[in-house]
Amino acid sequence: MDELLRSEVIDAELSEPKAMTEREEWIAGVRALADFYEQHPDLPLSVSDIQLCLFPKLEEMRKYVGIFGKAQKDALGDSYFTLNKQFSKDRYRKIYIQATWQREKVCERVVTGRKKVIQKVQIKPAETTDVEVEVETYEWKCPKVAAPPAELMEGE
Repeated sequence: MDELLRSEVIDAELSEPKAMTEREEWIAGVRALADFYEQHPDLPLSVSDIQLCLFPKLEEMRKYVGIFGKAQKDALGDSYFTLNKQFSKDRYRKIYIQATWQREKVCERVVTGRKKVIQKVQIKPAETTDVEVEVETYEWKCPKVAAPPAELMEGE
């Protein structure tokens, strides 16, 4: 019996270390960055945010709402709806994960009126003129962070 145990120990010592997955390597890199900053207190902090970008499928929104817990919803122009999970309180050097979806697939565009604006119109190459045009005014009605769009709630 002792021979069997010795054999198992020797075999275990000779085995190759398990290769890290891509996810494990990435997480180790993030930890190494934090450790590096802790070990070098004289190193200045970054003057920019640390933003980790995710582009999940629309049907995964509920999953991300659950994973993020408390999150801030936001917009990137008229094109994108985002959920932001913050990891720092510094308003000038935010550390956050941002999950982004196409805004028109998540939010409803509601026309609120019309207004006149001046737009430049090209008459000839290298020649423009100002023209008054009427455009729609609108707002975006986006879901509460804890309540994804109705089409994602089906099947419950």
